[in-house]
Amino acid sequence: MEMNKSLLCTLCIVLCTLLSACKGPNNGEDPEIKPQEDTIPADTEINVSPTTRPEQYRPQVHYTPLHNWSNDPNGLFYKDGVWNLYYQFNPNGIECDFGGMSWGHASSTDLMHWQEKPTVLYPDWMGAMYSGCSVVDHENKAGFGNGAVLAFYTASGEKQVICLAVSTDGGETFWKYDHNPIVPSTGLANFRDPKVVWDAQRGRWTMLVARGWDLGAEIWHSYNLMNWEFDGIFRVNIERCNMSQWECCDLLYFEQANKWVAVVSINPNGYITGSSTMYFVGNFDGVTFTPDEDEYPRWLDYGADCYAGVTFDNAPDSRKVMIAWMNNWDYAPGCPPSAWKGAYTLPRELSLRYKGNHWVLCSEPVVELGVVANPWQEAATEMMNIGGDYADAWEARITVSLAKDATIKLSNKYGNQYVITVNAGQRRIYCDRGGKTGESNFSTLFSVPSMSAPIEGNEQYITLDVVVDQSSVELFAGEGSTCFTNTVYPRSIYRNIEVEGEVTELKVRTLETIWK
Repeated sequence: MEMNKSLLCTLCIVLCTLLSACKGPNNGEDPEIKPQEDTIPADTEINVSPTTRPEQYRPQVHYTPLHNWSNDPNGLFYKDGVWNLYYQFNPNGIECDFGGMSWGHASSTDLMHWQEKPTVLYPDWMGAMYSGCSVVDHENKAGFGNGAVLAFYTASGEKQVICLAVSTDGGETFWKYDHNPIVPSTGLANFRDPKVVWDAQRGRWTMLVARGWDLGAEIWHSYNLMNWEFDGIFRVNIERCNMSQWECCDLLYFEQANKWVAVVSINPNGYITGSSTMYFVGNFDGVTFTPDEDEYPRWLDYGADCYAGVTFDNAPDSRKVMIAWMNNWDYAPGCPPSAWKGAYTLPRELSLRYKGNHWVLCSEPVVELGVVANPWQEAATEMMNIGGDYADAWEARITVSLAKDATIKLSNKYGNQYVITVNAGQRRIYCDRGGKTGESNFSTLFSVPSMSAPIEGNEQYITLDVVVDQSSVELFAGEGSTCFTNTVYPRSIYRNIEVEGEVTELKVRTLETIWK
């Protein structure tokens, strides 16, 4: 078997080299990262410490590849103390090149400090490497060895098909299965983004495959991860759920609630603009997923920049940890960063909580955020110049009464500002990502002065956690039941916070850069 694998790898290398030569851009050479130059106005203040990646807008507590284009996270898994993040990546430039999509790779031992690794999967004769997932085969059901990592990916060629790649070194390298595709084309133009989950109740694996503009997700099952049987299609007869193509699904079981949650990313025509993520709480019998209610869709995040999020396989203690792409297809190709395009949300812990009269899928920053956090500092109603001259990033925790309205303003000395409003009468939260937030003229779709979301539950007070980085603001309110994720491009990071309303708590802590 080792000899066959070696021969296969050799043949794949030769074939990929020939294909690259035919395509032209690499002149027959192996793909390589081509660094991009940063262009920063001379009068721009960049508040990052000397040890950070110093480009303007570079996030300091969110993962970004050093160079080039990236989008959807792929193949997330945990094994032997290491969290592995793969993602859609163009190894040859900063443009979004669908035909050249590959799988980039980064790993972490604490979910905060990420080490960028070599690209693991490149396009081949079957097509570009589109999104997918990975699972750890602890019991050697597939026959590649105990603990082998199986990556299920979309090969996007003439038809989209589901293929398999295998790693026996913990995800550092993969080799492609020589009998791909593992699930052949069903004839659809869009058949992609497989997500494989373990169904402990039935002792088998379930795979969801998004059907794009066919507006649904196929359900398959397997006992050995190799032979897959079709069960049916999950659809919903609700107009709002069917205005966009379905992509990047996930299926989660919450044992305490005895409920399943189906997560579906949609684009365009999302909740705000372009890309969004909806979810459904219900029951799954191994073949059919049935939502509980007709009030859907519910939204995982009410901001504009949380898309294609998926959870890690094999996470310890049955944790549901998700990472999403922190961008939006409406404007991603034109956004200002010039060395890289595409960042990732903070890793988030998902939980299912009963709020008011229904279940809500909540997301909050993982506790590992504390790894880069300094002690909390108490304040009354404002704090200025947070972090001093070098503010890598910071977090605020604000608790306000819902007896009256409250306003939270983030700002910098240049007059850029981001405003959050808690409307007590409506029991809604509003975020203003209008023209005052910073640079916005790169797209007519970027400025949205009034994003809104409901306050879940009946509590009389609400706590908001706000994480501010160089080019993003993430808001988690009511135990993560209401979230907003928005990219912003201020002239320098917001370093001031002012709160108006009936404030019972305001505290701030600075966050150290993850790039040291």
